[in-house]
Amino acid sequence: MSTSTNPIENIIVVMLENRSYDNVLGGLYLSTNPAPYDTPPAGQTGLNGLADSNGAPGTYSNPNPASKPPNTLPPIPIGNQTSPTQVDGSGTYYPPTTIPVIDPGEFFSDMAWQITGSSQSANPYGTWPPSKTANLMQGFTGDYASQSGTAVQPQAPNIPDVMNYFTPEQMPVTAWLANNFAVCDQWFASAPTQTFANRAFAHCAAPALYWDATKTSDSYSFIDDPQYVEAQWNMPSIFYQLDAVYPSSASSTLPNWKVYFHDYSISMLTVPYVMAAATSESNVNVATYDNTDWGDDPPCPITSLGIPFPPPSLRHPLKKVPTTFMEDLASGTLPKYSFIEPRYSNGIQYNSDPSKATQFTTNSYPPNSNHPGGANYPSTETPSNPVTSANPPIDVADGEAFLKQLYNALSQSEKYWNQTLLIITYDEHGGCYDHVPPPTFTPPSGSTTSSTALGQTIETTVPPGSTNPTSTTPSIDIPTASDLGDGTGDGFEFNVYGCRVPAIIVSPYIAQGTRVSPPTGSNPFDHASIVSTVWDCFNLTTTTPAVSSLTNRDGAAPSLLSTAVGLLGSSASNNPGQL
Repeated sequence: MSTSTNPIENIIVVMLENRSYDNVLGGLYLSTNPAPYDTPPAGQTGLNGLADSNGAPGTYSNPNPASKPPNTLPPIPIGNQTSPTQVDGSGTYYPPTTIPVIDPGEFFSDMAWQITGSSQSANPYGTWPPSKTANLMQGFTGDYASQSGTAVQPQAPNIPDVMNYFTPEQMPVTAWLANNFAVCDQWFASAPTQTFANRAFAHCAAPALYWDATKTSDSYSFIDDPQYVEAQWNMPSIFYQLDAVYPSSASSTLPNWKVYFHDYSISMLTVPYVMAAATSESNVNVATYDNTDWGDDPPCPITSLGIPFPPPSLRHPLKKVPTTFMEDLASGTLPKYSFIEPRYSNGIQYNSDPSKATQFTTNSYPPNSNHPGGANYPSTETPSNPVTSANPPIDVADGEAFLKQLYNALSQSEKYWNQTLLIITYDEHGGCYDHVPPPTFTPPSGSTTSSTALGQTIETTVPPGSTNPTSTTPSIDIPTASDLGDGTGDGFEFNVYGCRVPAIIVSPYIAQGTRVSPPTGSNPFDHASIVSTVWDCFNLTTTTPAVSSLTNRDGAAPSLLSTAVGLLGSSASNNPGQL
């Protein structure tokens, strides 16, 4: 809420997919870039990208697994890549903005290899950082070359793809926003794993939590995506907390929050409170971004939520269709908090005939998620569905067009531009190279012990954010992960962040060319910082029940609006115009 020290009344978060900080912003400022990207502005001179002190590419590298005798592969600008942008050096040529054309590994085990430098069969993060650090961040090429089964195995011509990075030439919208507003180079994914857990952290400061109220020692957290479709779960939620602090009334005409999606919503799959809102007869909280994907088609019939993945219930299951984001922005009806999901695939499910629930038609609008790999749904590419002209790789140019449309519309809004904080980030690094090892998570003082405290809470009630919460213990720790399908993740204690991801913060209250840093001595930013920022902005602490944070993760995550971060100035004077 707007006050004399906080002018923000609306927060908008856009979460894109699967690219690291170095992949997107590591080459933002290089001496070989055209102005203004040849030299960073004074406020961004300390950004930890791929340039050395002279603005030239640094001396980073990974081993080349296709070379005998072994040599190394340095990161190079994608515009300078000499090998063809093809699959195995042959066939269809794809633009450089699709690199890597083959999706890198995303499972917990893949990221463990990428981060530690070697293949791991068990959780490697019990003691972190390790005593020997020479191999850290040296496993990207090795893991990429090993991909098989759920992805096409990259051959020698494609292995450099995972190391290389974009410059402002390929991502001009991202570069312009970063240069004109704020960049955070210490924003990490919340866990070294794939999409669902990290997106859950953005909403809940926790992954999905499973428990048995009669056997609390069996409580555990999910770590890899397949678990989210195999069991029942619950967790806290910033959406519930907003509704608890600001209950609806006759005088309250706008919802507190909305999730806006393009083709489908992962938030619905990862947060039961969002799914319950979306499938209610009075849904006002879950809507489409605009009308491009669904037009005026009626909602899908709902038969069951306990259906195999991919659930038809995720394909526009709205029993009531609220106004879109673009309509809300134009009409002055945005909620306090908006979370926007990109278009994930180029296929949409039939939404009128349940007998055709597994058939897909081609969406004329390409994915704008920036996820590497093929555009088809449900999987990016498999041995039976490789990257081809029928399953083309996703192009970041489409994500750039999406961001341009969003920024231009927001900055032209007389009502919202001067009172909105826009956060643009990515859910995980997606196997794309980054040179900074993830740090350890430091719990806040006074947080309770792990699964015991959570179990005690669950025995009497369920965590905040469920479909029927009543009370909670503040700052609960997150239970240990259990994943029998990926033994590397089994036993992970969420004591280590994931790799860095891009984060750009936009507001006219932010000085041009700002670097956002966490307060000295604090944890870095991660997706739980979205929760803590929304919490700060709208003063969500309650006394009955006593709730000061959802979990220990947002309790320890720096807020972008804290005075210690000092992000916002005193006036809305930064208005660089339209893209």
